[in-house]
Order: sequence, then structure tokens, then C-alpha cells
Amino acid sequence: EGTDCGTESRIKFLGNYYSFKQDCNQASQYPCTLSVSNSAINKITISNFNNRGWTVLADVSGSSFTITAQNFTYGTNTYKVETTQGATINSGTQPQQLTIPTKITNVNIGNSYTCDVLLFKP
Repeated sequence: EGTDCGTESRIKFLGNYYSFKQDCNQASQYPCTLSVSNSAINKITISNFNNRGWTVLADVSGSSFTITAQNFTYGTNTYKVETTQGATINSGTQPQQLTIPTKITNVNIGNSYTCDVLLFKP
């Protein structure tokens, strides 16, 4: 980003966040960290995604990021996590808010639901 492409696009997403409003299955507040991924310059990791301890890999493109389908285990079930469209940042609000349109599928039974994971940066 920038006039000389000197700033990584992913930098604006990095930091410690918390979910306060919704986490796709339960209303609770939990910590979540967005960090640099060493796998590529356009990738970030999201730790403790959906308060399940999952570390999700996301692809940054400009002012949004997407999560390509990834499988995780929780209890005895396997879940597929992916975004339904690009996650957006609203830096004009305090605290800064990330909206992540998410689809979670219980692979074992084929049940899925969509929701917005909302993360706030204190």
C-alpha cells in the first residue's frame, strides 16, 4: 500500500482483539489475536477464532481479507470454517471493529450456519 508500495496491506489488521457481541454460536466475550503469518506476505493468522482455540489462516487483499475453507476439530466434531465474503475493517469507530462474514459447517452432520464474527480492538 501507499504511493511506493512500502506498507504491507496486512499491517492494519494486526493486533489483539476481543469479541464482544457475537461469536457465531454463543454470546460471549473472548480474546483473539491477529498476527503475521510467515507463509506469505499477504497472509495473517487469527488465533482463538470463534472462541474454540482454532488458529485460522486468512488471505489479505487491500482493505479486506478472506478465509479459505479450513477444517478444525472441536470435541468429537470436525468443523469447516470459511468466509462468505471479504472481512472489513471500520477504523472510523472506537474501538476499531472487524466484521468477518463467516460460514461454519459441522462436517460430521452437514449442518451449517452463517453469521458475522465481530472483533473489537481496544
